Amino acid sequence: MGDLSELFKILSNTKRLKMLFILKESKKLSEIASELKMPSPEVARNLKILHNADLVIKEEDKYKISNLANLIIENSLSFLEFIWRYKDIFTDHTLPLPKEFIYRLGEVGEVQIIRGTIDGFNLSMRRFEKTRYYHFASAKKVLEGFVMPFIELLKRGVNLRLVISIKALDELQRVIEEHPEIKNSKLKVRVRDNIPVIVLVDENSAEINIPFVNGKMDYGITFYSENEKYRKFAKDLFYYMWSDAKEIKI
Repeated sequence: MGDLSELFKILSNTKRLKMLFILKESKKLSEIASELKMPSPEVARNLKILHNADLVIKEEDKYKISNLANLIIENSLSFLEFIWRYKDIFTDHTLPLPKEFIYRLGEVGEVQIIRGTIDGFNLSMRRFEKTRYYHFASAKKVLEGFVMPFIELLKRGVNLRLVISIKALDELQRVIEEHPEIKNSKLKVRVRDNIPVIVLVDENSAEINIPFVNGKMDYGITFYSENEKYRKFAKDLFYYMWSDAKEIKI
């Protein structure tokens, strides 16, 4: 069994790490040196270390990452890079999700961090104005500020799916009684015991809120992106909650 500390030692060198990321395409030693602005002898020395560790292969006069290195970069490293990039958030927040979703964080690309509850709310309002086809959301409770915007979505014929905490069911029933037009809309609702994260995703963008380590949801930190991979991640995350939730009749 390989010693993981050996891998960390190799990857702790920033220059070698950069080499792995740029060698997804084959490059000559001179091209690597030029791209990284490094002396050729230094490039050669680090390439030798990577080659001896089976992380880089040589094909004639060019170098490229091995399948082993590609697996590490595309999975573990990308995930760790995401967590480390937002370490100020993850020091006191948690991700109560299956490991398959946590590891996928490395594939979502760049996201924008919206800080502040009011800024997060205003972001959601702007997103609702652009939504035309569908909007999926999870919620621990019924937020009064979202009631009318959601009703407007339904009036426009948007397919709206909500998965809510069973504790919020009475609140939802009250809203339905106050707005009976909801019953003839494209709203589908399911309930589950626990809502681990808040997800709002539509055809244009997605936003996610995660809880503090004490379990209290943080509405003041929003992970937002219009990136297609992030939207797919958020949509899959929504369906993870939706799939084992109980459907209720509106």
